[in-house]
Amino acid sequence: MISDNPHRLLPAPLRIKVWPEETVYSFANRLEQRLKATKGVISHLAYAEAARSLGRRATPGQTTSQMVRICEAMCGLPAVNGH
Repeated sequence: MISDNPHRLLPAPLRIKVWPEETVYSFANRLEQRLKATKGVISHLAYAEAARSLGRRATPGQTTSQMVRICEAMCGLPAVNGH
């Protein structure tokens, strides 16, 4: 899914491409490194957003799905090939 909100897209030099068979966790880790962000921040944001939208604690699967959406939105491309 490509983001329908272009304001969330990162500038082209900061976007990364998916490696074959890469997990969302690996992709998010590389993206955090590229952005010089705190390790785990994408996972934390994904959990917080999933929990907020559900109105309760998010499961690992729900958090992973939200991580995929965040990475896709930031890079404008499908983020991973699976969990």
